[in-house]
Amino acid sequence: ARMSFLALSPAAARASCASCASRASRASTSSRINVGVRRSARVRPSRARASPDAREDDGVLESSLYALGEKLVGAWPQQAWFRPAQVAVVIGIAGVVDAGYSGDWSRIGVLTREQEDVIKSVVAFIFVAHVAVGALAARVAQERGNDARAAFAQAFACGFLALVDVSYGTKKAK
Repeated sequence: ARMSFLALSPAAARASCASCASRASRASTSSRINVGVRRSARVRPSRARASPDAREDDGVLESSLYALGEKLVGAWPQQAWFRPAQVAVVIGIAGVVDAGYSGDWSRIGVLTREQEDVIKSVVAFIFVAHVAVGALAARVAQERGNDARAAFAQAFACGFLALVDVSYGTKKAK
């Protein structure tokens, strides 16, 4: 009879796992060594404190992330397939919203009510994700000197592709 890991205590579950057995034995050996050590004598990891230098490091990280993004997806807005892909995303989202909320699909027997409920959950996730992407696109557009409201609307409709367009597209700061 197989025993469920849920029925075991965490220590017993770790010990019963073949790959974890060696780690468990090392951990029990190391815990025996530290028994006599006072709590205050243990080495604690240092915590980084916020400083003006840390802000400069964030700028370096931000510029390196931008460069990585530009290397990965920076050429997309100039490609011939980019605008049709944005249109396809908008049409696809409209179709998903229609499938989830119109009731026509279940009425003709293509979808069940349960499938429509799942689609409604997917639409809710898409809505939240596109609002977040829209807010990010608006911030990027504002930093570049472009219209933040137009960037939000585009990203709300198209999602990630619009964020790529706002970040790496041909519109530059005014």
